Amino acid sequence: MAKEVYCKELEKIFQVIGVLDSYAIALIVDVINPEKLIKVEKMTAKMKNYFQLKEVEKFIGINYAIHDLIWDHLTDINSYLQKALRHSTIQIRLFNYALNSVFRIPENLERSMNAHEEI
Repeated sequence: MAKEVYCKELEKIFQVIGVLDSYAIALIVDVINPEKLIKVEKMTAKMKNYFQLKEVEKFIGINYAIHDLIWDHLTDINSYLQKALRHSTIQIRLFNYALNSVFRIPENLERSMNAHEEI
């Protein structure tokens, strides 16, 4: 029962992060420097490798790192948005066990990977 509650809460948090993250990317797309963009692309390739190997913990770790790198650019643009996104990821980390469970479902892992490739 508790696991179902955690998964439902995580789903709601992911919905919020999805909207806020899309907005954050729209704000920084013109100001991110080429070196950081290359770094994000390399990290995404590494993430894809973890996806293919089904290494969930490493996938989650690099996912956090990619978002942190992108959100660092929000400091001067919209620090409130940056704080909201970081707070949301803290909430997710509190649900770490449930998050692992969510990403162990192949469709969820694939959906996340596809979203990152689209960015």
